[in-house]
Amino acid sequence: MRGRYEERMTRAGIPLERVSFIERTADAAEHLALYHDIDIALDTFPYHGTTTTCEALWMGVPVLTMAGNDHRSRVGVSLLTAIGRPGWIARDHDDFVGLVVGLARDATRLDEQRRGLRAQVRTSALMDHAGQAQRFGAALRTCWIEWCDRVATKAA
Repeated sequence: MRGRYEERMTRAGIPLERVSFIERTADAAEHLALYHDIDIALDTFPYHGTTTTCEALWMGVPVLTMAGNDHRSRVGVSLLTAIGRPGWIARDHDDFVGLVVGLARDATRLDEQRRGLRAQVRTSALMDHAGQAQRFGAALRTCWIEWCDRVATKAA
């Protein structure tokens, strides 16, 4: 498997000395510690990350994503919006490259963004479990009321 990826990267002109292949970690703490070696996480497209995006954000690693048109390519949009980082969402490929290059070239800005990221995630809607439960419960109740109204209308 590794050989196939190395071959693809070589064909794409990516120097292999710039690529790290990391073996499975022994536990979650060792896994999360790997994020300390990452400056910026680039969300996959068209299928966005979910757990990996949340892990990166929690570990203080900015995640840049590109918005798509369906659920699989809008998860990152949802997560970044929930933590108050809509500026990390690209509209298209050129915008994505611009966001990446802009953040990578500004070490001071990158450091500032990383420093407060965990606190921002902790206090965001993403971590507001009680509020989410209330919103979800209210949405279910609304669906139930609308369904009951439709059934009553058909019966009348």
